Amino acid sequence: MMRLNYCYCYCYCYCYYYYYYYYYYYYYYYYYYYYYYYYYYYYYHYYYYHNYHYYHYYYYHFYYYYYYTTTTTTTTTTTTTTTTTNLLLLLRLLLLLLLLLLLPLRHHLHLLLTTFFC
Repeated sequence: MMRLNYCYCYCYCYCYYYYYYYYYYYYYYYYYYYYYYYYYYYYYHYYYYHNYHYYHYYYYHFYYYYYYTTTTTTTTTTTTTTTTTNLLLLLRLLLLLLLLLLLPLRHHLHLLLTTFFC
């Protein structure tokens, strides 16, 4: 009878410590997950800040090219080369604007694909 109680106590303590080990392991994983989550969140904000920076960069270039095209059009409209250059700059402006619109969508598409199809 005493031996049975000893085995029961040993089994109980073993399970208890195993539970605590699992509990601490879970908390370690939980904190690690939160560390990773905050790191990812920081990276996510950094990524958006980066895109925001590029948005301003392209926005600046948009105004720069727009300003350049309007000034060259108003100053020298007689030559064909300037008109061709203006059309090429306008095409470049449209491509940059398209890239600006697709940059956030690319990140959201990546998040969508990794969330639902992983």
